[in-house]
Amino acid sequence: MSKKTYEYKCVVINENAKKTAEILNKYGNEGWKLVSVWNSWHYLSKKIKTDDES
Repeated sequence: MSKKTYEYKCVVINENAKKTAEILNKYGNEGWKLVSVWNSWHYLSKKIKTDDES
């Protein structure tokens, strides 16, 4: 059984709804998942591939 490893990113997004969606979609296309939002802070995570994964 392999241990899952994640990378995290915190970004501030101070835009209108349309621009915020564009920014978040860009991160999503890069493999980031939105975990939480607090004020303008958006917290994202992405699974890191390890050597023991096929």
